[in-house]
Amino acid sequence: MLTECRPELTRHRGYREEVSSAVKTNQPVQTQDLCDTERLFLQAMTDLQFGYFERIRIEGGRIMLDPSIAPVRQVKFGSSAVATGDHALEFQLKQHASDFFAFVRSIERGEIRRLEVRYGLPVLAEVERCAPTTRGR
Repeated sequence: MLTECRPELTRHRGYREEVSSAVKTNQPVQTQDLCDTERLFLQAMTDLQFGYFERIRIEGGRIMLDPSIAPVRQVKFGSSAVATGDHALEFQLKQHASDFFAFVRSIERGEIRRLEVRYGLPVLAEVERCAPTTRGR
């Protein structure tokens, strides 16, 4: 059973290339700080390892999981494969993932045109129609 994702939203002070301090006030640190949709997307990034996602809709600070969000895997030949192995259910998030989810939570309505993933972590997002949240707690 999935629980509804309702992160506490903060006022975003405008677009910046780096995550603003306003976004960091809603920064998840552990996987238990994530709602079910965020956990599912984190697992999808981990499974992808290298590649990207396109057209990720954001509504109310939540990723809208949609079957049309298909990962595109990048394959490099002539190098050793990265072992994914077994992962613990609960763990501390890497800074890349924590920043990504804090950024998503700060957006009321928008779309990530392309999210690049390396080693299972989000590293670069192209964002369009980004409307920062106007609600705060």
